[in-house]
Amino acid sequence: MLNGESGTDVAVLFDKALATLDNRAVNVLAKRVFADVPLTLDELGKLHGVTRERVRQIEGRARGALLGYICGGGPLAMVADAARRLIGTIRPLEDLLALMPSLGKTVEAVGQPAWRVLDGLDDAYEIEEGWCAVPTLQSAETVTRAQLEERADQYGVARLAELDLIETSHPEQLSDLTAAWLRRLGYTVEDHVVLTRVQSVGDYAAAVLSVTGSPMGAQEIVDRFVFDRTVGSLKTALSLDERFERVDRDRWALREWGMEAYAGIRSVIRE
Repeated sequence: MLNGESGTDVAVLFDKALATLDNRAVNVLAKRVFADVPLTLDELGKLHGVTRERVRQIEGRARGALLGYICGGGPLAMVADAARRLIGTIRPLEDLLALMPSLGKTVEAVGQPAWRVLDGLDDAYEIEEGWCAVPTLQSAETVTRAQLEERADQYGVARLAELDLIETSHPEQLSDLTAAWLRRLGYTVEDHVVLTRVQSVGDYAAAVLSVTGSPMGAQEIVDRFVFDRTVGSLKTALSLDERFERVDRDRWALREWGMEAYAGIRSVIRE
């Protein structure tokens, strides 16, 4: 156990708190607030033979009663506070559970792990798809985008080792965890770097060349793409883009490298 857990069984504490509610209230919480796929107010109304507004009232009162346990002091409040502090901005759920094992135990009254019950009640953080974020996953994505824009080079390439996004108790896994988080957001990650601009062929090619640091053939560049593009379409894009210089019959470089442009055999003979 760690920090706010204080040796207590969080799942047992939640079961005791839920025992103060009637069965209908517990059922509404279980199927709407804590469920993987929540039922609608109408569905719960039909299930219990009441109106959707009545279900809303039951949910609000029951949730408010449980909130008192995590906001008003006491063991559950200490656990909630410890979870907030440990998550930081972004932390893998697996890592949080390793630090606070009792969050992984099942709250029998609702058939869900304690972390999901806590997440359903505490708006200070959000847990979804194996990730924890403060205050929400959307805000964590915003923080991620801002940091990438700040630390990426002019071609949209940022090194994973220079990013400070993930909280973990295993620093040796930080690079892999950062890569996993970025891939979840849809970024292209390779060779310990993240490519933030891959929407166009030119942007993607510029990023690839920036990473390799030396001229590449058109086929070599295309082979690095995660989406299909023809060599011909790439060559056309490179020849029309001022960021690139053709430095051999079929090798391309970034113009900023200052390499001599390929003139072609006819031009050489003419000279």
